[in-house]
Amino acid sequence: MLSSRRSKRQQPMPKRDPIKEAMDRIARCKGAPTAPEAVAIYQDTINSSMNLAVARAAQAAAEHGILDLVPDLVNAFHRFMKKPTRSDKGCSGKTAIVTALDEMEYADRDLFWTGLHHTQVEAAYGGPVDVAAGLRARSAAALVRLRHPDALRAIAALCYDDWPEARHGAVRAAAYEGSDGAELLLRAKALSGDKDPTVTGECLSALMQIAPTESTGFVADFLGTEDAAIAEQAALALGESHLLKAFDHLRQAWITAGDGRRQLLVLPIALLRLDESFAFLLEIITSAPRALQAEAIRAAEIYRTSPDRFDQIQQAVGEAGDPELARLL
Repeated sequence: MLSSRRSKRQQPMPKRDPIKEAMDRIARCKGAPTAPEAVAIYQDTINSSMNLAVARAAQAAAEHGILDLVPDLVNAFHRFMKKPTRSDKGCSGKTAIVTALDEMEYADRDLFWTGLHHTQVEAAYGGPVDVAAGLRARSAAALVRLRHPDALRAIAALCYDDWPEARHGAVRAAAYEGSDGAELLLRAKALSGDKDPTVTGECLSALMQIAPTESTGFVADFLGTEDAAIAEQAALALGESHLLKAFDHLRQAWITAGDGRRQLLVLPIALLRLDESFAFLLEIITSAPRALQAEAIRAAEIYRTSPDRFDQIQQAVGEAGDPELARLL
């Protein structure tokens, strides 16, 4: 018994985890997030050196609109800009702060301009990574909101950033800006291409959002590209537009495409949700080759919450007369 008591005394105390403790304090504020005690906890955390906890407190400040914490967030941003790979490893603190300040409509352009031009390369498995790409992306959006006179020029440069997260952010910022200049920028970026086809796809989707009438033919031209991934992105951009003109282009592409490319067109046709495109989807289910029938049934899942149309889909599957397709539905 004595030796057992001694062994218990000799066990080391568990180490404190200050970050977890800070996160737990923030979590306990959930019931009354704007109470003075909660605001004091957020403020103490933001003024600490724990970047992950600062990021969570910044998120809480923005979520609950606690504008009194804006000066503390600004100070924390500038603090993390000093020796950033040590003070804010992963850039999580600065990115969360810029996001929070943008959501709270902070008006100092200089802070966001600093964020837009910040790079932070850190060692990682597989090679060095610039962890500030997300910060640059969010800062670009903030500068658009503030109508910075050089915002579009900065976005143009960001479209050719080395890191895809930043390029995606540039495309979203251009869509948010929405001017004729932004439209031309998105066209130029789509034509120049990208190592990541989803960036090109986001350009095409953005064009269909900000200038749908003018962009439908431009986007449709990508349906015939040799790169199937780009063609698929173009088809999806057209499908999400819900335009009859977009259906005309997708139907024409269907006529000239082989079955492999036709599979890429099925979901975009379903996404249009037009009477004409829905009728075409039913035709695919009843009379197309089996692989395309199966693809159409999978795409038809988006109509499950539309009873009338889903009844027609079930009827079309019945007309196809294939038990395997019925089970797939």
